[in-house]
Amino acid sequence: MAVLLITPLGLQASTNLEDYDQLSIQERIAYLTGRIAQLQALIELIEEEEGNYSSSGSSRFDVDTLSASDVRDDEADLRARIDLGRNDEVIVWFEYGEDDDDLDDRTSKRKLYDSRGTRQTISFNVDDLDEDERYYFRAVAEDEDGDRKYGSTKSFRTDDDNRRNDDDDDDDFELSVSDTSVDEGDTIEVDWELPSRDEGSSNWIGVYEVGDDDRDYIKWKYLPNDNSGTVEFTIYTEGEYEFRLFLDNSYREEITSREVTVSD
Repeated sequence: MAVLLITPLGLQASTNLEDYDQLSIQERIAYLTGRIAQLQALIELIEEEEGNYSSSGSSRFDVDTLSASDVRDDEADLRARIDLGRNDEVIVWFEYGEDDDDLDDRTSKRKLYDSRGTRQTISFNVDDLDEDERYYFRAVAEDEDGDRKYGSTKSFRTDDDNRRNDDDDDDDFELSVSDTSVDEGDTIEVDWELPSRDEGSSNWIGVYEVGDDDRDYIKWKYLPNDNSGTVEFTIYTEGEYEFRLFLDNSYREEITSREVTVSD
């Protein structure tokens, strides 16, 4: 940022409070007029610098990884919400894999344009997955300057055809909400179900703003030592929220609910 120095009219810039008390009215007016000119010039300079930053290629954008959908025995749809900010376009893809510390697979890349809106939700289908396997994934977005942003890492488990053929419906995770649009202060009922083998007193459900990391819960509740039930949550702040189920005090998400919009 450039340095700007302006000397008050008719006086030295070094005038201090003690000197000021000795000035005549005319001298005080001249001194204050100079100080005002300094501040106005400084404000204009700051606004100019901010304008240069905003018009540069490093304009702001954001990416939120959403929960996977249409999960089957060997494929799933990976979803994300992208905010292009001031960019005309961004490139988006997903990283995924069976190890949350090594997302070694990539989807193809897709270019999003602001002509379709600055906030867009996209979906990529991935196939050739192993059945009954836990997969981790995150969305990646890159702007025209090559700056990248990463969404939070989420997970899903592919279905096992053998279980389905055995009609063992008790082996599925389920998480549903009573309403997807509520007012601030309303109570939301969350129905949950998990495999009998995973029952325990340390399983829990958390409330999250959409896109937040699994550790950044807003509220949480332990589940009874059972394989199904209902818990209630009250949210007092408007926004987009979702519920996530975890086993045994871990932060490895098993399933995520549909999004809930809370309005004022």
